[in-house]
Amino acid sequence: MRKLPLFLLALMLFSFFDVSAFGTDDDDDRRRRRRRRKGPKYEVGINPLGYLFGNYNVIGAAHLSESKSLFLEFAYSRVTSDYSTFDPNTGVPIITNVVSQGFSIAPEFRHYFNPNNDNDGWFLGGYLNIRSLTTDGKPYFGFNSDDELVNYDLSTFGIAPGATGGYGWAFDNGITLTLWAGVGYSIVYSETKDPNFVPSTDPTNNIYNQAVNVVNRLDSRGGFTVGYRF
Repeated sequence: MRKLPLFLLALMLFSFFDVSAFGTDDDDDRRRRRRRRKGPKYEVGINPLGYLFGNYNVIGAAHLSESKSLFLEFAYSRVTSDYSTFDPNTGVPIITNVVSQGFSIAPEFRHYFNPNNDNDGWFLGGYLNIRSLTTDGKPYFGFNSDDELVNYDLSTFGIAPGATGGYGWAFDNGITLTLWAGVGYSIVYSETKDPNFVPSTDPTNNIYNQAVNVVNRLDSRGGFTVGYRF
């Protein structure tokens, strides 16, 4: 799986340098040619850095005008890592193998402020991220019904609106590069804890458990996308 995005990235870069060697049209001719094309221009891309860490994604886009675009991202993640925690009773360090996996679907609208080459340059956008995530390895810890600090697994589902911003480059050969980041918050959220974990009813300890809930509602996104426009 990791070799595929690297191959696509190498192919895109080769195409960029190959076409660039023969020169480009001037800006006025390029814009006139694109205005004659009716309907949106389309784009597909990936975030190749994510593939190296178990985050697989495909991004599609429809460019409605020179400054407005609709994007749709499909992502699947499966990340295995060693998680360092501690025994809540003895304080002895514990290293466990944790698997986190899930999926997300995120439609997004972007507005480009001053495009030079159609749908490029600085932009702001709004998105709606629908995501699901489960863990295996008990990376979370909280106070149980006996007011003891214990580790547990968690499955979550959320729908999070948010905002993105970034900068995009669009080249004459169709290659695009985009550096972007975004943040949102789940307005629809549900979680299923390990059945062996019963949360504390003590008001003080429950504050900590609620803080974990708030953090899990946060939605952060970002990457460096390599795409092809046609």
